[in-house]
Amino acid sequence: MRSARSSIQIESGRNLDATIAENKRRDKLIKQIAVLDKKALAERQPRRKLEMFEELKRLKKELEALL
Repeated sequence: MRSARSSIQIESGRNLDATIAENKRRDKLIKQIAVLDKKALAERQPRRKLEMFEELKRLKKELEALL
């Protein structure tokens, strides 16, 4: 059954499983960014805040690569 589903082609030659996995990864990144952004804005320690914003930049860059 799995092989039949894997053979479905979506968007420029990608299969359905790859598209679903990419969408899940994108949704997870968006959620992580939202949570981390909220935490960073509430953080009081400058060093920790800087680390959070650096992590935010990395996650946003990764998300941009998926789009």
